[in-house]
Amino acid sequence: MGNIPPELGNLQNLEELGLYNNQLNGDIPPELGNLQYLKMLHLGYNELNSVIPQELGNLQNLKQLYIDNNQLYGSIPTELGNLQNLEELGLYNNQLNNIIPPELGNLASPAFTLPLLQPTKRLFSS
Repeated sequence: MGNIPPELGNLQNLEELGLYNNQLNGDIPPELGNLQYLKMLHLGYNELNSVIPQELGNLQNLKQLYIDNNQLYGSIPTELGNLQNLEELGLYNNQLNNIIPPELGNLASPAFTLPLLQPTKRLFSS
């Protein structure tokens, strides 16, 4: 078990970061939002227990974001709607509030898939 070091946000030319299934815990460092060339971020199957940092919405080149199967809580940040190149987003099996922000409708990639939440739960706010 261990934390994701915030110093990873200093790896400016990093294109892929796969830390899935490593028993990581703690926060997702907001500094990961500094990785301007990042195309793939896989943090699933860990024990991360925090909110999703809004800074992940800065990752303009991101195509895949998987933070499923953790213990994340709170709201899905509206800033994720800024990820115009995003094709895959996995948020399932967390303790998120199950409300998908309308800003995710901005994700217009023709290849976009949305394995977000379990379909039996409330997905949209009124």
